[in-house]
Amino acid sequence: MAVCNWSLCRARVPKTLSIPTKRLNKLSTFNVILSNEAVSMSHLSRWIDSMMVSLDSEVDKKKREKILENCGRNCISRDLIKKAQACRKSARNMDEFLDRLAKNWSHLQRNGKKVHVVYEKCYCPLLRGHSGALSKTFCNCSRGYIMELFESALQTPVQVTLEKSIRHGDNICRFEVHLPNSLKM
Repeated sequence: MAVCNWSLCRARVPKTLSIPTKRLNKLSTFNVILSNEAVSMSHLSRWIDSMMVSLDSEVDKKKREKILENCGRNCISRDLIKKAQACRKSARNMDEFLDRLAKNWSHLQRNGKKVHVVYEKCYCPLLRGHSGALSKTFCNCSRGYIMELFESALQTPVQVTLEKSIRHGDNICRFEVHLPNSLKM
């Protein structure tokens, strides 16, 4: 159990936070349980805003991006990683890997040599119910999620670039995945 020292909440916060996303859309108000205390989604939204304002004002851009990237790396489903690893194991080359992964993960799109991950809505469970502006830093969490997926499957570093974000006024979220030119499969 960690202690949150932010002046906004001073709550005891568990090391992991699990939100049952399947039930989330069915509830008009959803409470996250943090060490026997219920925190409303509006409180969580204010907390995220406060955290992001503090990060943006107190931490340099590179470190902010890395912090949120690491959050995304820890958010990804282990089942999705296992599916991606299975796609790689059964593939003879990068094209086959990407084709197999696209069949298992509908967000993957290919346009010639370019590989994109596209979301038609924001899937972040922490932002459900969040309205208004959001720091551009926050979407680095999704970058980390995508990086973790490809790096776990390919066992090599990849770069991911945020091109569009619904939270920044675009109609989709789109990330370009920069894969290595040569990779033994």
